[in-house]
Amino acid sequence: MLIILIIIFVLLFAIALKSGEKTVKKAIESDRIFFPFDDSIHKTRQQQERIKRSVEHDLKIKTTLSNGYSGKIIGTTGNTYLVTLKNCSCQDFKRRNLPCKHMYFLAENTLRCNVWRDEKTDEYCIEKISIKK
Repeated sequence: MLIILIIIFVLLFAIALKSGEKTVKKAIESDRIFFPFDDSIHKTRQQQERIKRSVEHDLKIKTTLSNGYSGKIIGTTGNTYLVTLKNCSCQDFKRRNLPCKHMYFLAENTLRCNVWRDEKTDEYCIEKISIKK
């Protein structure tokens, strides 16, 4: 009985890993930076504020995985968050289910996108960096 449970556990673990690989592949192939979010959300006032905080606040990368799509970010209060370009363990993301400042910080600092402020419109702009395969 124990052997059957171990086999089932190993199979479920392998399926979960395969699913994660598919998500990363979709993100790389997508035109969107934060797969599955539509890029139009970055223009809203609330998201513009989060992008601004990702640039101006004192955030730090603790670790990143080799693919650059996930890592641990140390927030402004010293808390460590598990962050991907799809989700974050912070309360802001859990409450709104939209990219938070930690996700924007991870994306820019792992060279997934460039972030800059347009002087004319005073708007933050995000541009995906193409990844060479």
